[in-house]
Amino acid sequence: MTNRITDHVFDARRVMKCVPGLVRTQYTEADVCKLLSDETLARLLPSVRQQPEVLPPIHVIRCGKEPAMPGGIIIGASWKIEQHLHCEDLTWSADSVRLEEFPEKKMIRDDRPWVFLPLPKKPFANANVANYLLRHTHLIPDSWKMKNDGEPVEILFLGTLFGKHSAAQHDEMSTTFHVQTLYFSRRKWRRGLMNLTSWRCGASRVAVLT
Repeated sequence: MTNRITDHVFDARRVMKCVPGLVRTQYTEADVCKLLSDETLARLLPSVRQQPEVLPPIHVIRCGKEPAMPGGIIIGASWKIEQHLHCEDLTWSADSVRLEEFPEKKMIRDDRPWVFLPLPKKPFANANVANYLLRHTHLIPDSWKMKNDGEPVEILFLGTLFGKHSAAQHDEMSTTFHVQTLYFSRRKWRRGLMNLTSWRCGASRVAVLT
């Protein structure tokens, strides 16, 4: 014997087998009638079917891996990674990275690549963070788009330093140093490559891991 209610079919004999359970749990006839009301059944259905809770996706950024060269640049005789700050994998959240102003004249020439003060004390976000955010732009806070005065912001990722080597006068090698940037323009996030030798702080901000 089967009963049809709208598009759902169930076996009444199998349903009747549940009655002893109602008796054991001391349900009365009035309780059963209330339990079988449309409102109560609709409220209980998700729990009965044990529908899984929908959780937001977790975004993990592999900060320690070798970064890709921005803009399709191929590492070779002219370009190479001069410096890369390795850190643990970053599970992204709204407060994973903060933006800071970077004072003028904080770049000095050392024996080897350019060294940023205070680089040892600042966990600068590297190019892997920039690349991941560019692939998942919905993660980027709206506050990164503009300064308080409405001026566009260019965000620097100083954790990775790219060097471009080219021949200069008298066959000496001239090196310019670049970092990857993100900026919001014409309704979308874009990638940039800033030449630090001509850097003007202006609306630039530096991404620092919290």
